[in-house]
Amino acid sequence: MERVAAARRILWVAAVASLCAAGGLYYRYVIRDQIVPRRFAEVEPGKVYRAGRLSPTQLQAKVREHGIRTIVDLGAFEPGSPEARTAERTALALGVDRFVFGLQGDGTGAPQDYVEALRIALDPARQPVLVHCAAGTHRTSVCITLVRNASAGGTLTPDFRRDFEAFNYDRGETPQTAAYLLEWGQKILDAYRTGASLGPTTLDASGARAAVPKPGAAPEVGPKDGPEVRP
Repeated sequence: MERVAAARRILWVAAVASLCAAGGLYYRYVIRDQIVPRRFAEVEPGKVYRAGRLSPTQLQAKVREHGIRTIVDLGAFEPGSPEARTAERTALALGVDRFVFGLQGDGTGAPQDYVEALRIALDPARQPVLVHCAAGTHRTSVCITLVRNASAGGTLTPDFRRDFEAFNYDRGETPQTAAYLLEWGQKILDAYRTGASLGPTTLDASGARAAVPKPGAAPEVGPKDGPEVRP
């Protein structure tokens, strides 16, 4: 009898432990991102912010808190998916311009996409700007590294990996991200500065009220007259 009771206790403890582990995983991968904005951070106060993809409620809160006027989506959603349509409708309802790119999840893709993203993110007429991808790790880290370097003189600095690793970048898992930035980073910064083109872009500006201005041209930004989102 004692052995049976001991076995039952072991099974009970194992079941409780399994439930706790499952609950923790469910909170980590399902619930938490609905409560806590994924990797949201301030890059340049009042000008540039970064994040992973946000729920409509989280986005609304951040737009109101920081006065976000423009979203640079580096590829957070599958094109044409229900999530992408929700993100589009949310930005429209909030009166926020939204520019979408089709960069790869590891941060690689068309270099011209990053040139165009820089032109948007560093345009004072469009700031404050929120730059985000899905996780807020690879594509966003590449873009924000370029934003920082463009603002600081236009030279790619060798310490960018520190900023990467602060947002969960694992250089051993995706070494191609840093390799891409080392290969293309300075070329992207130079193209942004000079107005040169590095090839085609995947930019979808259909969610914006005005096109990305050409280098040296005065930005044309329309009024923020989108429908109001009420609490």
